[in-house]
Parts: sequence; C-alpha cells; structure tokens
Amino acid sequence: MTAAFRTGMAGLEPDSSRRGQLLTRALLALIEESSKMAVACEDPNDLAPIIEATIDWVGRLTE
Repeated sequence: MTAAFRTGMAGLEPDSSRRGQLLTRALLALIEESSKMAVACEDPNDLAPIIEATIDWVGRLTE
C-alpha cells in the first residue's frame, strides 16, 4: 500500500521541509489505517463510509 501511495505521489513536487515530511507521514498513516479498516470489513456496505472519510481527511490535510 505504501508503495502504491508513493507512486501516486510521484507526480507531486518533492517537499523536503519539516512540514512536507510531516504531511507525507500523516498521509501515509491515514492511507495505511483506512486500508486496514477496509480489509477488515466483512460487510461491503461498511466500505463507503471508510472511503468517504479517507477522501475527506486527505482533502483536509492537503488544503
């Protein structure tokens, strides 16, 4: 999952600042946790709220 996320971020400008490093780590942690939650779902209907919350938080972090 981390490799896929890094590939997706490859098109972004690299940011070596402390802020950029923290943002990258926060985004990776968010994607990792949401992926774990999605994998643990037994009911497919539980996926939509996880996906929506993940998209919402990625948007908040990258504003």
